[in-house]
Order: sequence, then C-alpha cells, then structure tokens
Amino acid sequence: MSPEDSITYRDAVFDDAPEIANVHIRSWQEAYKGLLPHDFLDQRHLLFKNRLELWKALVADPSQKTIVAENPLHGVVGFINGGPGRDEEKKSHLEIYCLYLLKHFWGKKIGFQLLKRNFRKLWI
Repeated sequence: MSPEDSITYRDAVFDDAPEIANVHIRSWQEAYKGLLPHDFLDQRHLLFKNRLELWKALVADPSQKTIVAENPLHGVVGFINGGPGRDEEKKSHLEIYCLYLLKHFWGKKIGFQLLKRNFRKLWI
C-alpha cells in the first residue's frame, strides 16, 4: 500500500481542530460544486476562524466523539462527529452529527470505517 492510500483512524485531539476546520470547509466546496452558487462556496474559506473555534469546542466536549481519518501525506482527510440524540425523546439514541471527507478520498470506504469506529466508541 502506498502512503497515498494509507489511512489511520484515531480520536481527535484539540490540536486537530485546524485540520478538521479545513476539511469541513473544503469538503463543502468539493461536494456542492455545481449545486450551490459559486460565490457562496468561494466564500466558505472566510469562515475558517468560525469553524476553528467550533471544532476546538466540539473536540473538547466529552459528550461528543470526534474521530479523524488521517493520511501520512495529507494529514486529516476526513472526520466524523456524534453523540447522544438531540431530540428530547431520543436522548438515549446515538446520533451522527456530521461526517466529512475530502473528495480525493471518496470511494475508499473511509466514511464506512469512520462510522464503524464512531459507533463502537459511543456505545462502549
């Protein structure tokens, strides 16, 4: 397996927040290109500071679990975040709040692996 294809999975730490924020923004730009207005997507990078602060808080929140997919050449290329159900009647359920992955890594079952790992971490 080449370093390009190598992926490791681990719990996110506070210092991952900048890379998570970057993946959050870039994956939006990649996934919604041609579906949302070009100007809207081009301005997503302006939200970096906002996303950075959001991910600093979410990674530190013990009620949530964030797991990153990391490549030795590209750093964090995807992540998943989840926790208890947010609906009042579903508090005992598990909810996936978000799952983002850079386009270059689509089709490699990374999202599936992130889901499996997140379910294991949250239910144990």
